[in-house]
Amino acid sequence: MKSTSSFTGAIFCGGKSRRMGRPKAGIRLTNGFTMIEQVYRAMKNVCEKIVLVGHGDGVPDSINHLRRIEDHYQNCGPLGGLQALLNSGLDSEYLVAPCDLCCVSPAVFTFLAAQNSVLPIVLKSKHGLQPLLGRYPSQILPVVTKQILDERLAMSDLIFAVPATIVQIPEAYEDSIFNANIEKDLMFQN
Repeated sequence: MKSTSSFTGAIFCGGKSRRMGRPKAGIRLTNGFTMIEQVYRAMKNVCEKIVLVGHGDGVPDSINHLRRIEDHYQNCGPLGGLQALLNSGLDSEYLVAPCDLCCVSPAVFTFLAAQNSVLPIVLKSKHGLQPLLGRYPSQILPVVTKQILDERLAMSDLIFAVPATIVQIPEAYEDSIFNANIEKDLMFQN
């Protein structure tokens, strides 16, 4: 297993934010940070380097210096971003998260990094599988690419095709992996 500090982190920020109506990455939280800065601040406690995956609309200047990985296959959602990340050659394993975790804490990433199991590893919460919160090895690139070519774009399909190790997140961390998808969701941030 890799040491905690040797992980490459990847924050997915390529969505269209249709339900939110504006780019999620740049939404300012009550703590003064944007959503993507919140994820970055939590992830940097575990990851040696962090990259942004996707177009990055709304990414603030404070982290706009991070390397950006653009999708090779357009309009394929998170699976397209994962394919580009795994194809980047930056690392053999990546710790990934979406940019819309408005309450995420470093403990979530520490927990995920500490899992000693067969890769990929995906977290499961009381709301179901969280396929954009996990650890993915570059060796699954052929499976990801095949799913895109077969137009099977759901991340949940990938988890069962690989198969992934599914780990139940501790109850104490449940609230910190809440995804903000609509304006009303922002009322529940810490």
